[in-house]
Amino acid sequence: MSHSSKMLIPAAILSLAILHAVPAAHAQEGAGGMWASMVKLGGMMHATARKCGGYTDAQLHELKQKQKATSGERGVSAAEFEKVFTDAEAEVVRRWSTMSPSQQAQACKDIKQQMSMSR
Repeated sequence: MSHSSKMLIPAAILSLAILHAVPAAHAQEGAGGMWASMVKLGGMMHATARKCGGYTDAQLHELKQKQKATSGERGVSAAEFEKVFTDAEAEVVRRWSTMSPSQQAQACKDIKQQMSMSR
């Protein structure tokens, strides 16, 4: 296994752990649960970006507003969006608080590395 392959495995596992956005319950709901999964993913990514840096508060706000508008176009109420998004953010914050500072730093490094490799 190459060194780059070895680095992708921990990053992929970390991404799945932090960004676990499509639980079985939503997958079984079909298209009706898809909006919630997408909003949850956005909320988790938002919180992860806030923890790891790389985005300003203004950029994060703009990204959230765009996702909210797109969700609204698909029939998701603002209240539904905010509930799912906020719950997802809180989940990442809770998970983050269980990690040591060195684990947090490594998680951010792995995520940033994975993101740069996917471009």
